[in-house]
Amino acid sequence: MKYIYAFFIITFLMGCGSQKNTANSTNSTDKLLGTYQWVSSKYMTRGMKEVKLSNPETRGYSIVLEIKKTEIDIIKNDKKVATVPYKIIFSTDNQPIIQVQIPQDDFSFYIASGPFVIEGDITTIIGTYNDAGEDQTYKRLK
Repeated sequence: MKYIYAFFIITFLMGCGSQKNTANSTNSTDKLLGTYQWVSSKYMTRGMKEVKLSNPETRGYSIVLEIKKTEIDIIKNDKKVATVPYKIIFSTDNQPIIQVQIPQDDFSFYIASGPFVIEGDITTIIGTYNDAGEDQTYKRLK
């Protein structure tokens, strides 16, 4: 009998945890939905003395992201060039992390995967998720 109680308690606790994670995921995704203009990127890896900065002026193109519920349209110089799927997961300290499936290797612009921070109309993806991360900053257009 105690095994049956233990089974129900464990099942209940697991259900509560997944509902919280689903609620967090939905809330974070809803905050992220919209249209964004790429402002700048900062890139640094171990051994580099300086951070490399890039923006539309230094790269010679503009990028707009249209973030929907499960995918992101990438618009380069007013032309849609890719649609990529993404999902939001959470770190152990409940920080939302965007995971983006990057298109083919020769694609000249990608969206960083990593924790993201939304401050007003500025969203930053902290791409230091790996050794060669690129922090990307976007401004919400709508």
